[in-house]
Parts: sequence; structure tokens; C-alpha cells
Amino acid sequence: ADAARRGDVETLKAFEGWHAEEQAACPAPAPSRPLAAYAQIAAALQAGAVPLVVCAEAGLTLPEFFALQAAWTRRLLADPALHEEYSRLVESALSG
Repeated sequence: ADAARRGDVETLKAFEGWHAEEQAACPAPAPSRPLAAYAQIAAALQAGAVPLVVCAEAGLTLPEFFALQAAWTRRLLADPALHEEYSRLVESALSG
């Protein structure tokens, strides 16, 4: 906080980098919804649906959606086969 008040950008950048490294080292949190449900939400958003409406229909608050997105994003980046399955689910939802 003192660094921010002083405008010490280098200290803030160093802290931000350290924080990102520490978060990356932690195991990904468990998603609150299965992959198929997350893919349905993602497809609706990609199709241009209003995010708050999509979240409400899925029974999620916006912060809960962001947590779900973060959980699945980490898993999808770490597992190419899972990412492929996700892509298929999204495409299916968009086309069907």
C-alpha cells in the first residue's frame, strides 16, 4: 500500500509478478459446474447473450461465474484433450 501511495511502480510490478507466480503454483480450484454446463454458458456468451442474464439463468452470480471460468480455464490450458472436448461442446451448443 505504501508503494502505491508513493507511486513506486517497480515495487508494484514485482509484487504483481510474485502474486501471479504463487497463484499459478496453487492447484486449480474445483469447478462448481461440470464442463458441459460451463460450455453451454460460454456458448451463450459467444453468441452475444447478456452476461448477467446468462449467469442468472445458470443460477450463478457474476463473481461465481468468474470463479467457474477461472477454474475451468486453468484446467483447459493444462489438458489439451479436455480443451478439445470443451471446444466440441461449445461448437455443438452454438450450432444446435
